[in-house]
Amino acid sequence: MFNSVANRVRSPFSRRVINRQAFARKVIRPFGSLTKSEIENEMKAIDELSHDGGHPNIITVLCHDWRGPPFSFYFIDMELCELSLHHYIHGDRSLDQPRSATPLFVCRDSPFPTIALNVWMIMSHITRGVEFIHSRKQVHRDLKPRNSTSSIC
Repeated sequence: MFNSVANRVRSPFSRRVINRQAFARKVIRPFGSLTKSEIENEMKAIDELSHDGGHPNIITVLCHDWRGPPFSFYFIDMELCELSLHHYIHGDRSLDQPRSATPLFVCRDSPFPTIALNVWMIMSHITRGVEFIHSRKQVHRDLKPRNSTSSIC
């Protein structure tokens, strides 16, 4: 039996910096059919995926907990990823974004063999991440370009 790792809420991400370390913070508020126990079950699943160092193709959760008056909202602090696959596909990439010596995403005007190899590499990273999730008897249920991110540009 697989457990669900799914994002059932539209929660804003914000960029935070503490002690010169940048990270993304996601805030989840219980509402309607989304209960406190369901949020905690999702975090147990994420903790299980992070056990033993996690996986290089799975985002790193730095910390998570309840905040505010008792159980007002749940926050998840995670590694800050500079670019999503959605932004890459739709060309929402700024020219002043940092570049790596070995970019995960290449420019659209690159030669076709470079683009084809790049697409293969992106799909391989996604496949390896999903394979890892499945090996832990979990399922993602919200896999989409906006949820496929890269800290390498």
